[in-house]
Amino acid sequence: MDNPFWQFSLKLYASKGVQSVCLQLQTQYGLNVNLLLWSCWLAEKDLLLDAEVYRQAQQAIELWQRQYVEPLRLMRQQLKDHAATTLRAKIMSAELEAERAVQDRLYVFATEVQMSMATNCLKGNINICLRSYAAQSQLNAVLSILTN
Repeated sequence: MDNPFWQFSLKLYASKGVQSVCLQLQTQYGLNVNLLLWSCWLAEKDLLLDAEVYRQAQQAIELWQRQYVEPLRLMRQQLKDHAATTLRAKIMSAELEAERAVQDRLYVFATEVQMSMATNCLKGNINICLRSYAAQSQLNAVLSILTN
């Protein structure tokens, strides 16, 4: 499924500094990058995220994340220092497809759940995501990267 959230994520993730901050939050706090990107996408659509909807979104992707995305990521990371570059590239491709499947689930979830409309909700949406991973101290750094 090609969805607007996936297209948004590809564009935002390619923006200067975004990949770096996302991977840092993933490594340091265990943050789910797809949920952070989803929080940003909702804000672009003027959809205000609340803690309950965020929790439901986490649950909607939890099984897929744990059974497919994380094991593929671990395999890819373990092959980083080995000469198996072809195998690592194939695993990276599979990991990306698994991430896309997670984003498909988040996109469908967003169309099914009720959210309030609000302008300028990026800070609030990101804060809900960061709070879920005890990473609220990173809010201003994340906002400065995402809004440049």
